[in-house]
Amino acid sequence: MNFDIKDVKTWNNRDNVEVGDKGYFSNNIHFLDDIVSMNLIGAIEEIDENNVLCFKKNGAKNFGFFLPIDAVKKKEIKDELWH
Repeated sequence: MNFDIKDVKTWNNRDNVEVGDKGYFSNNIHFLDDIVSMNLIGAIEEIDENNVLCFKKNGAKNFGFFLPIDAVKKKEIKDELWH
C-alpha cells in the first residue's frame, strides 16, 4: 500500500473528515504504514475539537492521526525477472 503523508489528518485539519469516515488510525506516524499494511480499518465515531488526540474509533481510545481509506493506493509491483 502507498499513501502521501499530506493526506494524513490531524487535529490541525480535522475539519476535512467527518464522523463515519473509514480509514486507518494511529498515535505514531511511524507505525501508520504498518497499520495500512495490516488493513486495520475503522470508522470515525467522534471528533474531539479540544484534544490533539481528536479521532475516536469504534469505542476505542482517541487517536492523533487518521488516514482516509480513499487516500491509500495499491503499490505497483513490477516483476523484474520478466522485463
